Amino acid sequence: MLQLNTDSEKVREVLEEFTRLHILVESFCNIYEKLEGKKVNRTTVILHTLREFNESPKFQSLILAQEAIAETQKPRKRVELRCPSCGSSEIRKDAKVEWSVDDQDWELFGVYDSGFCDSCGADKIYRFEEKLVEEDS
Repeated sequence: MLQLNTDSEKVREVLEEFTRLHILVESFCNIYEKLEGKKVNRTTVILHTLREFNESPKFQSLILAQEAIAETQKPRKRVELRCPSCGSSEIRKDAKVEWSVDDQDWELFGVYDSGFCDSCGADKIYRFEEKLVEEDS
């Protein structure tokens, strides 16, 4: 089930709208019962109203926003790259850097495609092995 971030202004707006809908449903049921002299099945009216509410553009945009937030908060799988020859994690790649006059520091300009292993001396490695890093419990 999706948990909503109730700190969001958008969530507050939708909850206020839902509260207004609930008050309208209750008012409708009370008026109908007085005019018709019969009881109204509030569950049916509420379910119908909820169906309309769920299909409203404002509610749909809220759900999409919440799903996007939840997606960014999922833990990412972490991998460790290793040498395909010896399995060592002491691998390197050369890179180009350039001097930034504005920042007065070296900035990464580009990384070369091939790498090498400091442990076994393998070079021209274009694809390292990936090992999933286990998360600490």
